[in-house]
Amino acid sequence: MSLVFQPENRTRLLVLTVIASIMFGCAGRVYTPTDVPIKVPETVTLLEFGENFARAAEQLAWQTEVKEAGVVLATRRWGGSGNKHNMTVRVNYDREKFSINYVNSKLLGYNGERIHGSYRRFVRQLEGIIVAEAERLDLYARE
Repeated sequence: MSLVFQPENRTRLLVLTVIASIMFGCAGRVYTPTDVPIKVPETVTLLEFGENFARAAEQLAWQTEVKEAGVVLATRRWGGSGNKHNMTVRVNYDREKFSINYVNSKLLGYNGERIHGSYRRFVRQLEGIIVAEAERLDLYARE
């Protein structure tokens, strides 16, 4: 006789399924945009470009640190006054492309391959900021 068909075991199975869904259902593969095409105008230095997209990211609650021309560290914290969740990524860029790579995180369930869905959402947000800033500077340079 199978234990699954007994009423008390069905309840346990349902509870375990719900708990597993909550814990792991939001997880997905680490999103790593690689060699995303951009066009940084020659009239703007790489350091200026990094500073510009870092300022734009700060408007959306990112904390940024321009390490050098071509490298920016970006950290996003959330979860109340204690900022219990956080993530840091490294943006490497040149005039033609950029990549965003995982550095570290706190309370996002990172296991070397998978991470909470919020990570993906915030990396996509940062990716959009960088693309938009390159497009804005390119339009400005053409005027």
